[in-house]
Amino acid sequence: MARKSAISSSDPGRRARPRDDARRLIAERAARLILDSGLSDWSLAKRKAARQLGLDEARALPDHQEITAALQELQGIFQADRHPAQLRAKRLEALSWMRRLEAFSPVLVGGVADGWATEFNDTRLELSAESAKEVEFALLAAGVPYRSVGDGSDPGTAVFALAGERGDLRLIVRAPHQWWANLPSQGGARLRVADLEAILTIG
Repeated sequence: MARKSAISSSDPGRRARPRDDARRLIAERAARLILDSGLSDWSLAKRKAARQLGLDEARALPDHQEITAALQELQGIFQADRHPAQLRAKRLEALSWMRRLEAFSPVLVGGVADGWATEFNDTRLELSAESAKEVEFALLAAGVPYRSVGDGSDPGTAVFALAGERGDLRLIVRAPHQWWANLPSQGGARLRVADLEAILTIG
C-alpha cells in the first residue's frame, strides 16, 4: 500500500507559503516605487506593484508594517550613506514646527515618524483643534504662507500644506472628539514633542 504523504494537500501551512511569498514580492516592489518615484499613496503603490508582478492584488497585498520593513531594508542597502542625515534633517524641521504649533498638541506621523521618509516625502503633523480656522488664524498671525489641500480621508478633517526647507509639510487638523476615533487604520509611529526630542538626542 502506498504511504500517504506526510503533508496533506489541504495543509494550511502549505497553502500559506505562496501567499506569503506574493506579499513579500509586492512589498519589495512597492517599496521601490515609493523610493524611486516618491509615491505617497501606499495603497496605489501596492496595487501597482501587484499588477507589475502579475499577482492577485485582491488577496496578497502586504500591510503597513511589511511595506515599512521593505523600505528600511532597501534604504539600508542603497541609501545607507545619505538617508540617516536626510531623515534627521526632516525630523529637526518637524520638531521646530511642532514647538511652534504646540497649542494644537502636534503629533508627527507618516514616513518621517516611521523613519523611512525620503527627500520626496512630505512631513505630516496631526493637530487637534475645535475648528480648522483656529490653525488658519495661527498661521496667518505668524505670517506663514499655506494652502488648503481639501479635507482629509475622515469627515471633518482639514489638511493644510506649507513649504518647508526640507520639503512640504502637511498639517492634518482634527477636532478633539475625532482624535482617537479616527486614527489611521494603517498604524505606524505617532511621535509627540518629547518622543521626537528623545529620538534626536539619542541619534
